[in-house]
Amino acid sequence: MKNSTIIIKKRPDGTLYGNTLDERYRVRLEWCGHEKPLYVARFCDDESLGWFKTENEAIDACLVHRQSFVKSLNFSW
Repeated sequence: MKNSTIIIKKRPDGTLYGNTLDERYRVRLEWCGHEKPLYVARFCDDESLGWFKTENEAIDACLVHRQSFVKSLNFSW
C-alpha cells in the first residue's frame, strides 16, 4: 500500500468524503497463526481492523473504518 496524504473533500451537500487513507492506517502481510500469512489491517498500529486473504480486502476494511470516522465527525458547513 502506498502512503497517501489525507484529503478530506466536501461533498455538494456539505458532508465529507472519507475516501483516502493517511499514515495511521497500515496493511501488512503477517503470520498470525494460520497456515498461510494473511493481510492485517491496522489503525494507529495498535487497533486491528481484521485479517484478510487479499490486500484489497484489507484496504477496503481501512476505508470503511475511515469513512465511519469521517461520518462520525458530523461537520456542518
